[in-house]
Amino acid sequence: MIRVTISSVALILGLLLLTSGCLSQPHPRKNIFSLGLSAEDSPARSTPKSRTLLAATVTAAAGFDNRGLVFRVGPDQLETDFYNEFAAPPARLLADQAAQYLDAHNSRLRVVKSPGLVLADYGLETYLESLYGDFTVEPPEAVLNIRFTVSDLRPASPRPVLDQTYRQKRPLAAKTPAALVTALQQALGDLLAEFNRDLEKRVR
Repeated sequence: MIRVTISSVALILGLLLLTSGCLSQPHPRKNIFSLGLSAEDSPARSTPKSRTLLAATVTAAAGFDNRGLVFRVGPDQLETDFYNEFAAPPARLLADQAAQYLDAHNSRLRVVKSPGLVLADYGLETYLESLYGDFTVEPPEAVLNIRFTVSDLRPASPRPVLDQTYRQKRPLAAKTPAALVTALQQALGDLLAEFNRDLEKRVR
């Protein structure tokens, strides 16, 4: 025969109340962001081009190759936000945005992302060095550093015509993930415009 005491009944009721309370709590919702350019930076039109640029896959430094937003919270401390992330790894989003931007805004280069039957004149390698929100400064800043290497593929031995790291910082309007993404989008638009201006001077 099982004996049930008052203390055991109280313990069971307490556990049931605790469990029901945990189940009733709303789970934190994930927020998904894109890395799209603003309307004024978005591709507008395409014109006939005399040269072809093959855009290779973008690679990213360790720590910046995941979807979660990254925040600098100390001199040597970065944190990844599990509940606020990009729709895809930033390098993949960056590859799409850079190719579309150059194809629309560069007067000489038509951009392709796979060689196919096209014999490209130039090749582009892109390395995402860093992309994060710096919360160790006031006001907080969005930081974006990208290295572009463009090579002339026409000689027997391809030669680099441009190899440079571009850096942009933008203050955040608020200390929120959404404000960070907005500032990163602005930084990306200015960074691509600067790169394109340099590229126009190097390709023939």
